[in-house]
Amino acid sequence: MTGWKKFLKALATTVPLFLLLINAIIVAVMLFLPTPDYDMVLRFGIGLVVELVWFLIGKTFDDDDTHSKFQSELEDVNKNMRHFNNASVEVLPTYDDFYTRLTKSRLAAREKVQLTQLDPWPPSTYGDEGTRKSYFDGDIAYCKAHPNVNFYRILSIETKEKLEWAKSLIEAMKDLPNVFLAYVKIDSIEKSAPFPKLLSLQIIDKKELFVLNPQYSYMPRSYKSCYYLKNEEVAQIYVDYYERIWDVLCQNGEHGCILKDGKDTEGYEAKLNAIKAERGW
Repeated sequence: MTGWKKFLKALATTVPLFLLLINAIIVAVMLFLPTPDYDMVLRFGIGLVVELVWFLIGKTFDDDDTHSKFQSELEDVNKNMRHFNNASVEVLPTYDDFYTRLTKSRLAAREKVQLTQLDPWPPSTYGDEGTRKSYFDGDIAYCKAHPNVNFYRILSIETKEKLEWAKSLIEAMKDLPNVFLAYVKIDSIEKSAPFPKLLSLQIIDKKELFVLNPQYSYMPRSYKSCYYLKNEEVAQIYVDYYERIWDVLCQNGEHGCILKDGKDTEGYEAKLNAIKAERGW
């Protein structure tokens, strides 16, 4: 603010306040006299109005200054928000919230989806007809309808029912070159200690991230809140984590193996039979 404006603001806000107070006292005293002089009351009343207008003009300058400060603070907030790289975070408190949001993001994918399915039981055993069932039932149709999107899924096999589900999934997607499936060995995710535990992640185009509640890393029948995050830099951390696990599983070692590598489905039946024998089924 320039010097003359500061001076004008001081005059327009402090002086009229003082004069306004004096005039108000004089008018009040005159009105309570036994024989009020109404001509004098009118003159002082006019002065009162002039001082009030003067004060309001000064208040306008003050409001302009306040508005300017507000604008400056707002710009600072915007700069700070940009510092967070426009991250979007949302807690997903129900099954429907989680699978509705995940289905929407998967449908919008353009390059790659990296998914995890660590539930002990196949999706069909949950006995619901809601968004969760629709999401998994739509796997095959999705992969056929989106040939340019590479579909990755890391899955565990803890039960005979899950093994049969995995086998039928591979057979249904055998001719789809954009599908990649890997098995990770987990003895009992429901009974295992929480630390360390494999994270269950769903990553869309390396920028959208769905994280299951880390207390479980699977979908318990009594749902626990999960969250959604959209931010390329944060998502890249988990992409690296996911791809590191995939690389380990490619080694066909003690931790698991690749069941379907695009067009290559050779040996998946032998691998599933080995899992069955190891589990004693």
